[in-house]
Amino acid sequence: MAIASTADLASAQALLEKIKNGETIRLGFSNEPPFANPGENHEPLGWVNAMTLDILKKLGTTKVEPVVTEWGSLIPGLQAGRFDIINGGMFMFPERCRDVLFTEPFGRAADGLLVPKGSPEGLRSFDDIRDKGLTLVTGAGYDTVKNARNVGIADDKIMQVAGTAEIVQAVKVGRAAAGAANYADICPRG
Repeated sequence: MAIASTADLASAQALLEKIKNGETIRLGFSNEPPFANPGENHEPLGWVNAMTLDILKKLGTTKVEPVVTEWGSLIPGLQAGRFDIINGGMFMFPERCRDVLFTEPFGRAADGLLVPKGSPEGLRSFDDIRDKGLTLVTGAGYDTVKNARNVGIADDKIMQVAGTAEIVQAVKVGRAAAGAANYADICPRG
């Protein structure tokens, strides 16, 4: 996972120019705790936001305008100029590397499977979901969409929602047999 910035060196230099000129930097992120989430007045919270703010401070600015958006809108919003920089923890796939310039990777994460208490369907993997013809819920734009397709889960059995709160809710109310996301996203926080 890494912080994503603009798509090419010229755009990265433009970001540095904005910092040098004292302009406000628009930081795009989604509500994906513990990576990034909005606090009161949309203040950027979470450990990836903390890292980003620290990096921006070291580059010479604390003038940051937080812009909260859906996770799947981060890269398109960056490309459309809604943000100067985005974050939230993002897997570095070749197709994304064509669209944005990433920082050096700073972590690794694995997918987790969220099932109702007691796992009434006995689900332990995407293969189980596929074999039983059940519905999997995950976030729009999440790598789990591709992973589910790769094991043969049909598109009509992959429910895509805005984020982790919606994943948990879909499983709780029975709209999906299981949810999938980054392990840190779907594990309960105490």
